[in-house]
Amino acid sequence: LQFVDASGASAALSFYRSTEPGLHALPPGEKLGAEAAAGSGEVLFRAGNSLVLATATRVRPADLQPLAITLPKISGAKGASPLLPTLLPPKGREADTVRYALGPTTYTATGGTLPPEILGFDKAAEAVTARYAEPTGKGTLTLLLYPTPQLAGMHGRAVESWLNTHSDGLGTITLRREAPL
Repeated sequence: LQFVDASGASAALSFYRSTEPGLHALPPGEKLGAEAAAGSGEVLFRAGNSLVLATATRVRPADLQPLAITLPKISGAKGASPLLPTLLPPKGREADTVRYALGPTTYTATGGTLPPEILGFDKAAEAVTARYAEPTGKGTLTLLLYPTPQLAGMHGRAVESWLNTHSDGLGTITLRREAPL
């Protein structure tokens, strides 16, 4: 599949990883494209704005390296990997739980915990979620990125309002706004 930009391909990769529970991130020493996951006869990887899902009885990521190298390259802003997932703190993050979304369908399918209709995906919002485990407890972290501080403020107030009326039984919830985040 080919997308307009690398962010779209990255969000699609998160979506497919959520719908195919046997897919897990490649081990640290193994690399295929910009992002990749594999499991039980399937390999899913992103190279630039292209997303490839290969299925075969004995497919290995290394077998697909020649294909990854020959996929079309995209440059400039459209070829840049999304920034938001890189902002997640690594300490305590559970392996294989990072999910990136550019729209309500992917956000919901990947386990987003907030109602997608209040997050502003129609205004170019981006979301990333990850699960964390610490000795003090477990939780989910959601980061939202908006193109302008005004949109961040508007949707931040909507999230705050929702949290004030729906947070019973959800544990401790904190909302923090930092610049357009």
